[in-house]
Amino acid sequence: KHLDTVVSREAETWLQVDDLIATKQPGRYDEAISLLIDLRDVANRKGKMKEFMAQVTLLRNQHEKKPSLLKRIEKAGL
Repeated sequence: KHLDTVVSREAETWLQVDDLIATKQPGRYDEAISLLIDLRDVANRKGKMKEFMAQVTLLRNQHEKKPSLLKRIEKAGL
């Protein structure tokens, strides 16, 4: 059920991830990672992992100077 909600708000969820990362607060990074995990699960369900991974790669490149965020992304296996 939770993922069904994420599916209906997928674009908004990506924007929320961007907003959380923009705060530059490590605690908010954890929230962003949680949302990314949901987005990954949705992409997997929809057979769109390639597109998801492209978005994550873009996100990594945009925030390459935030080692705390990048560590969290790695730890989550994203």
